[in-house]
Amino acid sequence: MKIALIFDTNSPAFLRHASEMWRFLQDSQIENATFTFWLFYHQNKPSELPLLGLSPSEIIGFSVPEPIQVEACLSRLEAAYAEYQPDAILCSSGQWGNELAARLGMRLHGSAIASARSVLLSSSSCTAYKAVYEQHLLAQFSLPIPPYCISVAQSGGGTIDVASAARVTQIDILEPAPQCEWLLSAEVERNENIFPLNEARSVLAVGYGVGSGAGFQKMQDIAQQLGAKLGASRPVVMNAWSDMSSLVGISGAIVAPDICIAAGVSGAAAFSAGICHSQFIVAINNDPQAAIFAHADVAIVDDMYPVLEALVVCVQQNT
Repeated sequence: MKIALIFDTNSPAFLRHASEMWRFLQDSQIENATFTFWLFYHQNKPSELPLLGLSPSEIIGFSVPEPIQVEACLSRLEAAYAEYQPDAILCSSGQWGNELAARLGMRLHGSAIASARSVLLSSSSCTAYKAVYEQHLLAQFSLPIPPYCISVAQSGGGTIDVASAARVTQIDILEPAPQCEWLLSAEVERNENIFPLNEARSVLAVGYGVGSGAGFQKMQDIAQQLGAKLGASRPVVMNAWSDMSSLVGISGAIVAPDICIAAGVSGAAAFSAGICHSQFIVAINNDPQAAIFAHADVAIVDDMYPVLEALVVCVQQNT
C-alpha cells in the first residue's frame, strides 16, 4: 500500500503540522504501507525535514509561487497521482489541508474526509474516525472508494525532530502550474499583526470572570508576559469586552496549544470543545463546582487575578 503525505514547507506551522501527522499515524492502524512525501515550497526546499521515522521511499517537491493557492496545488497533485498512484493521500491539518483533501477526492473520483483523528487502513478498506457533535462524539466513517483523501485533525502539543533528507530519493517538479481558465484573478489580504489563535503554542483563554473591558485589556498584558495568545469565551465577546477574533469555541477558534490556561471560564460545552485538543489545560475559577475543572489537568480554586499575577512572576524568574 502506498501513502503520500502532503505538506506546505513554507507554512509557519510546518513542523506543527508534521507533529500532528505523526500523532495521527501513531493513533492509526495501517497495513504494510510505504510512504512518500509530497512537499510544496516557494523557493528553496528545506535541507532538513521531519521524516517522522518513516524512511520515505521518495520525496516529491513541487515549486509553487507565493502565496500558495489551492487550485495550483490541485493540478500538480492530479498529475502526481496519475504517475505514482498512491492508495491514500494524507493532508496536513487546517483550512489548506481540508480543502485539498475534499477537492482532490472529488477530482480523483475517490473518497474524502476532513479533520480525521485516525484511520484503519488496509488494501481493501478504509475506516476513518472523526470528532463530531461539538467534539463530544467520535464517529466512524467508511470510505468506499480509493484513493482515500484525508486531512488530519488538529492536536495539541508535541515536538518533532528534523533530519537530513540527503539519502532519500528526491524529485523536484519545477514546471509552472497550468493556468485555470475559470480563475480570472486572486487576491490575498494579510494582516501581519494578527496571529491566529489556532496556531498558538500557548493560549490564555479568559471568561466572564474577567469582569469588564478594562479587565480584558489587563489580560492582554498578562498574556504577553506569559508568552501566550489571548482568547475569550462567548460571554466576553457578547459583552463587547473583546472582538470576535478572540473567540474560542465552536463558533470561533478551535485551539490546540501545548498549554491552555482557562481563567474565569465556567466551562460551557461550546467553549470546552474549543480547547479539548490542548496538550495541557490549567483551569482557574473561584467556584469549586465549575464545569471547566472536568477538562483540566490542573485545577486551581481561587480568584484568577492573583493566580495569574503570581504565574507571571514565576515565568519572569525563570527566563
